[in-house]
Amino acid sequence: MKIKNVIFTVSFFLFVIVIIKLIWLSQIVVRFPFAMGDLAERIGQFFLFVKYGFLNETNQWFGSHVILKYYPPGWFFFSSIIYQVVNDIVLTVYISFIAIISLTTGLIVGLKKYLKFDLSQSILFVAIFFANPITIDLFFHLGKPAEFFAWIFFLLIFIEAQRLRNKNVDTRGYILILFSYFIILLTHPYVMIPASILMLSIFLTIKNKIKFLLLSFIPVLISLFWWIPFLLTLNSERTGLPQSAELFNISSLISFNTILILGFVFLLLMYISQNKKKELLFYSPFLILSFIIVTRLLPFIPIINQPNIGAYNVLFVILDTYLFVRLIKFNKFKKPL
Repeated sequence: MKIKNVIFTVSFFLFVIVIIKLIWLSQIVVRFPFAMGDLAERIGQFFLFVKYGFLNETNQWFGSHVILKYYPPGWFFFSSIIYQVVNDIVLTVYISFIAIISLTTGLIVGLKKYLKFDLSQSILFVAIFFANPITIDLFFHLGKPAEFFAWIFFLLIFIEAQRLRNKNVDTRGYILILFSYFIILLTHPYVMIPASILMLSIFLTIKNKIKFLLLSFIPVLISLFWWIPFLLTLNSERTGLPQSAELFNISSLISFNTILILGFVFLLLMYISQNKKKELLFYSPFLILSFIIVTRLLPFIPIINQPNIGAYNVLFVILDTYLFVRLIKFNKFKKPL
């Protein structure tokens, strides 16, 4: 059996899992309120966003409340486009899940040549990304469409990073990278940290470093209108340990997080052994992050200790999947791709 046929078969069964989860999730449309993770709160916030508008005040949410003052607005603006068509709050939220999967698929398949994928590899990447236990739990079970909307733009930056490796960043690169970073900044703080690490990787491997560094501040400056009030409130209300302190739990030593990081190191070693040693510099910030997490130093390092470990798990799902799919080309099959 040809390896391409194997890949398409595996991808098919993984997409069946995704479809089953989407069918299960459709209960929110017919059985609302359908209790699941963060989704009920996102639906409530979206209702207020549609009814009263961004940063307007309402007394319909635990007393006086400024809409989306404490939660980034990116996904809500995106979903409002869908709402203009369907005119139903819960149905809009459900369609946004389908849209996120569709946009991710279109992005990876449409730009596959920059990832050095063929069609079968790009489909396998998307299938693994959405059908793995981490994504199923966070995206489908806990209901985090806003976070995964931000991951679409992380993937776009990652694709551009592959295209621009060891080159000068061109106009297209600046537009796509800076726009994507801006969307991430206004969509989910947990994805902002991995995206910032990715920006560092790009900085290390491009030629026109100074220009890239200076222009990278543009999306940060534009998004300050939301970030400054949010950070002031966050600093005044946050107490106790950061969310990453869950790593102190002894059970976390044997977990998906540990498996993903060890898998990343193993796959990267295999990858760079295939005459890809020059790419080690690009992955070095992620190797440092891996060391920080595995040694449980993460809760003690400001800024990067703020996301919960789930966000880093998604990051390593992306890195592991990319390296795994790329390595398929280098394996000694009788008929390589």
